[in-house]
Amino acid sequence: MDNKHPVARTLAVLFLVLLLLSLGGRFRSSEMAAASVGPTHIAAGGEVVYVHAAGSLYRLDSTGALLDRIPLQALGVDSDPIDLRVLPDGRLLVATQRPAAIRVCQWVEPAGDSVCETLPIPRSARPERQFKVLADPALKPSPADFILTDARGDDVLGWNRSGAVVSLLPPGTLAGPNDLAAGPGGTLWIADTDHRRIVELVADGEGGWKTGREHGAVHAWMREARHFPMMLAAGPGGQLWVTQASEFSDGRADLVTFDPERGATGRIDLPGSLFATDVAAIDGQILVTDLDTFRVFRVDALTRHVGFFGDGDFTAAMDDLRAGRARYLRLSTWSLVAVVLCAALMIAAAVAATPKGQRLTPAPVALDVEAAPESAPEVRGVHWLPREPRFERSLVWLKWSGVSAAVLMVTVLAALWFMTRSLTDSVPGADDLLQGEFTKFVGLGVAFVSIALFASHQAGRALALRLGSDGRRLHFRLHDGRDLAAAPSDLVWTGRAILYRGFRVPLQGPGAKGARIYPEGELENWVAPLLRDVDRISEWEALKRQWRAGQAGWVWLVFAVVVLGLVLVGAEAFTSG
Repeated sequence: MDNKHPVARTLAVLFLVLLLLSLGGRFRSSEMAAASVGPTHIAAGGEVVYVHAAGSLYRLDSTGALLDRIPLQALGVDSDPIDLRVLPDGRLLVATQRPAAIRVCQWVEPAGDSVCETLPIPRSARPERQFKVLADPALKPSPADFILTDARGDDVLGWNRSGAVVSLLPPGTLAGPNDLAAGPGGTLWIADTDHRRIVELVADGEGGWKTGREHGAVHAWMREARHFPMMLAAGPGGQLWVTQASEFSDGRADLVTFDPERGATGRIDLPGSLFATDVAAIDGQILVTDLDTFRVFRVDALTRHVGFFGDGDFTAAMDDLRAGRARYLRLSTWSLVAVVLCAALMIAAAVAATPKGQRLTPAPVALDVEAAPESAPEVRGVHWLPREPRFERSLVWLKWSGVSAAVLMVTVLAALWFMTRSLTDSVPGADDLLQGEFTKFVGLGVAFVSIALFASHQAGRALALRLGSDGRRLHFRLHDGRDLAAAPSDLVWTGRAILYRGFRVPLQGPGAKGARIYPEGELENWVAPLLRDVDRISEWEALKRQWRAGQAGWVWLVFAVVVLGLVLVGAEAFTSG
């Protein structure tokens, strides 16, 4: 840039700062929108209902009256729960994922203070993915204080607080097990998600467990491939209420009733676009959380009548969360618009700050062939042109530049993945937003890494070509060791490089100024005389020659990768919009 354009220079810097701020606003607003999610977990027992939403627990009575709102930090929980349960004695069980642990809390009335204790799950049995936990002394046989499903380990575990951990079923029995519920008679029902079924566990007569009745999630009441049973609860009369989703961790979901003997018996049509994340039973009613509408539905177990659960205070709190999420999503969209606008304005200001005669400065010509000698020196054999030591050293850096760029991008992607991992695994809403942002980075990252690797690889191969002359012909030593000789009539050149059979032999290094490859006088004496009658073509014509010769196929691959990255970004933006 030139000092004669101080205003344009200042604007270019200003727009660069605004661009960085807009990027920061984009990520921050997306993160806040991911955290402002609707109800994700619900637990009911006795006369109390607990609902988790956006980092807080809402405690309601069985009629839906809001008793209080408890931040998770007040319970000593620093991450969103993976499961909630109300124990038979009225205490609340909060299961967290990283690391997998169980925290049990009891409220002291009338102050409403909580007293909690942490029960760390043994390292040898810690589930690494989604898991659910159940504690019920009525289960038979009872080898453990707690029973846990391990979605990644395809297992169901019994854990005794003394430290003993046992697998309750033979390997391969379950696949991606999710929720579990105690049925009548001391039985246990599990949502065997990846097997698309719900399955009963019963005593095997030898102090252990075996599978009993099972019912498939593909039935007459299923619609739109929503055949993954996710959450389940045992209602009055032993009826099972199951949410069936289109994917393992998110997607639209239906609420289906199952009879333990007959299988699926009906589907409950809930208002709105249901994104059912949890289900619980209390006082003859089934409660279902809906992440999308920020509501908790109440279904009468006998009449199947559907209504809303929660009083005005609870509804207002959910409405505030929904409004906050919408506000952050709008901010995220406007931040993206600002990124594009600031980038365009920054480029325009940079162009304006550059003197007109230098904005599209043509690349300098490597040789003045008109001023070259009439003929090259006579030599016995081939004179291979020596190269500048500085240029030889730069080739080493060039070969590693693409790898360095790839390592940098992979590091950035890994850092982003670790930053969002806790949210995307434990909060369905975060999975929608942050994984979408991550998809954009993966698409652009793949394109960037591919371009960097291929560009450095091809540039390194081209610059590594050796150039020689015998006074009558030019000689080329390729990267694979082959030597080629060409008469001037077989050559073309662009002013910066010589082309022969699709091979490109640069006469100067990359960059606007064209770094010197050969010492002064080498090109002028040995090469320029042979180029006096050689046709000069444009860079575009040179590129077409390389394509036809099959020497630039990598350009098409890079182009395809860039298009793929842009398609990923566009598809994600379209679906999220």
